[in-house]
Amino acid sequence: MLLLFNLNMIKAYFYIIVLSPVFAFAQTADQNTDGQAKPALAMAYKRANNLNDSSKTSRSNSGGVDAYPNLPSDDSFDDIKVVNKVSRKTAVINPKSELRYSNANAKLTFSDFDAAVSDLNRVIRKNPKFADAYIKRGNAKNGIGDNLGAIEDFSKAIQLDPSDYIAYNDRGYTRVIIQDYKSAIADFDRALELNANYAKPFYNRGIAKAKTQDYNGAIADFTQALIISPGHVVIYKNIGDARAGLKDYEGAIAEYNKALTLSRGYADAYCGRGKAKHELKDYKGAFADFDLALALNPKHSVAFYNKAITQATLEDYENSITNLNKAIELDPEFSDAYFNRALIKNKMNETKGAVADYTSVIELDPDNVDAHLLRGVANMDLEHFESAVEDFAKVTALSPENVYAFYFKGISENQLHSYEDALTDFNQAIVLNPQYAEAYNGRGEANYHKKNKKEACADWNKAYELGYAAALDNINQYCK
Repeated sequence: MLLLFNLNMIKAYFYIIVLSPVFAFAQTADQNTDGQAKPALAMAYKRANNLNDSSKTSRSNSGGVDAYPNLPSDDSFDDIKVVNKVSRKTAVINPKSELRYSNANAKLTFSDFDAAVSDLNRVIRKNPKFADAYIKRGNAKNGIGDNLGAIEDFSKAIQLDPSDYIAYNDRGYTRVIIQDYKSAIADFDRALELNANYAKPFYNRGIAKAKTQDYNGAIADFTQALIISPGHVVIYKNIGDARAGLKDYEGAIAEYNKALTLSRGYADAYCGRGKAKHELKDYKGAFADFDLALALNPKHSVAFYNKAITQATLEDYENSITNLNKAIELDPEFSDAYFNRALIKNKMNETKGAVADYTSVIELDPDNVDAHLLRGVANMDLEHFESAVEDFAKVTALSPENVYAFYFKGISENQLHSYEDALTDFNQAIVLNPQYAEAYNGRGEANYHKKNKKEACADWNKAYELGYAAALDNINQYCK
């Protein structure tokens, strides 16, 4: 019986060569442009913007830059001109509207966003040129998740008063939420042109720059925000996160220590410092910091997650899964936790459980390339080749230069006796990486079954020449 490849060998190849190391605290870097680079499968901490529930732990608190919540309010900043903004109006309004406007401000303070929008709708109907009302309504709309509506309101305020630096800042803030970082930075630039003593645009621009991995620019902006308005622990924490982004882990720890000097109860700073210690291989110190974070906040899902990653790095898989379970229980939409739990289940040969977790990731993020790719490999392990082909086809649609997807799709199609399709996929894998020995070996099998013995032997010889030793068995048995 012709046996030209071994699924266990392929599985070992993928998990050892492609995925290693799995559990590093990687930054987002989904490039795979040359067909040879390893995909960034240890997913970065995704930044969640939990505006509606301040009791939830923001994903950014994993050691990523804090954007929302925890953004200092205007009143907490010390820059002079913010105070003046409270009383500055762009229109004269009647006493009844003034009272409703004040009531809306109070409702915003207590996060009663729907009621604030309702009140401000009535104020604006009576006073359509009242720019501050549009700003307040934009903030309330952000609170209920209507970010596009918020941008419309901030833009209307700017139209009414082009000198309104707070409207530019708040529109930029909203553009960070929807990940339009280029436009956000332009808004913060304009706010600072109008008022260079306003700390919030520096802070927010630092957030946007960190999101685009301009960590040096982020540090400069955070530092300027501190010069204008000293003492904000979240800013020290964010400088630490940016230094960690630059892989300056010692510098990051120094910044987290500054934050903790100001606030010993800042769980997120312990969490970030623990991550930096992990990177320095101070695993004992990392565990101590994650435990401190959890002592301060037993519902800190990211602290459980970070602790699990360190345990997985030390191959303590059972305890790692326990902590990932806790992270998911606290935050059922924590896709990174599902993803890493799936990776651990793969290592523990719990393949069906891994497929279930990859499926959870895909339900939360349908275009997640890594989850589709790894679910496809897990389906191959279960000999669910039709499902595997579907997953790999999704990867090739989302990431046309992902050489592994074409290769594994070809292997699965060989198993389904779809040799013509397999040839197409192996050909593409070889176009993407002409040195991909395993792809030549797989193409050799497809050619052999297509009765193209000459081409099959040429492929196996090429695979062997490139270092794939197993191809020699095929050469000796089928090419003599």
